[in-house]
Amino acid sequence: MTDNIPQAPHGEFVLFTSADGKTRVECRLESDTLCLSQAAMAELYDKDVRTVNEHLVNIYNEGELAQ
Repeated sequence: MTDNIPQAPHGEFVLFTSADGKTRVECRLESDTLCLSQAAMAELYDKDVRTVNEHLVNIYNEGELAQ
């Protein structure tokens, strides 16, 4: 029975590179959600990973998103 086999996620892989070619951010697009690692978010916004983590904790604590 193939009904119980989960389907692979459908999505798109996106690469962003800065004009100087030094910064490259990789992300995954699934449905209407853009997925980046914490390290990629830190690089994209030129912040420390700890800063990104702090903001994510606040987002979860305030109920904006579920983990």
